[in-house]
Amino acid sequence: MQELVETGEVSRDEIFISTKNGYMTNDADVPMEFWTYIQNTLIKPGIIKADDISSGYHCMTIPYLADQLDRSRRNLGLDCIDLMYLHNSVEGQIQDVGIIKFIQMLKEVFQFYEEKRREGKIRCYGMATWNCFRVQKDNMEYLNLKNVTNIAKEVGGENNGFRFVQLPFNMAMNEALTEQNQEVDGETLSFLDATKKLGIGVFTSVPLLQGRLLNNTIPKFANIESSALRCLQFVRSAGAIPLVGHKRMEHVQENIEIAKITPFTENEFNELLAKLAK
Repeated sequence: MQELVETGEVSRDEIFISTKNGYMTNDADVPMEFWTYIQNTLIKPGIIKADDISSGYHCMTIPYLADQLDRSRRNLGLDCIDLMYLHNSVEGQIQDVGIIKFIQMLKEVFQFYEEKRREGKIRCYGMATWNCFRVQKDNMEYLNLKNVTNIAKEVGGENNGFRFVQLPFNMAMNEALTEQNQEVDGETLSFLDATKKLGIGVFTSVPLLQGRLLNNTIPKFANIESSALRCLQFVRSAGAIPLVGHKRMEHVQENIEIAKITPFTENEFNELLAKLAK
């Protein structure tokens, strides 16, 4: 990316770069056992204490997030990251701390991210999730999006930086569209409808279900021959942005063809849902 910017093929503001923070991982470039790496790079220098790490191998203390943000900026060669996700925080913490403590921790993280916005180190922040916005209210991992946006407003005002959520969404994992589990101003809505009402953008993981959807018979629609493109069209027509992992150039070339296809209108998408339900 740096070469593309330096040669003038693209400008920096044409590239949107996001990364995640929260899970405990070792460095793939350092041949060191996980706990040895954590001990040497985080615990011994005093960045974290051993009991800061949850049973889900997650940490959301401010010193840890600050250290990881600076590492990401160095690794990426960036002064400012466009979007910083707090990664699977409910899923990694809630069993240990409970919802009341978690909400307080989340508020502290949002305060930290607002500070980093003012410093010009991130443009905005969000939550990369797996379960919390897809499950029902009686689930321990459930989180209401309206409550999260209220926290962001409390610490950052109306122009706060909480702008995006990432969660799984595809034709098989469709809870963001089908489950009416979000309460917004007295209305019970699906997660995707809640994001529209609250002005939150949605990126979706596993739109192809890690390739498993491509092995199934997906009904053809709109003369889209590629099953991968049909999966991407489904996600984007629901109002979300699909994130696809690529390992082969031909997959990149195939999937980028989605840019030439217009997303369905609301009526066209509803017709598609009716067709898929049969």
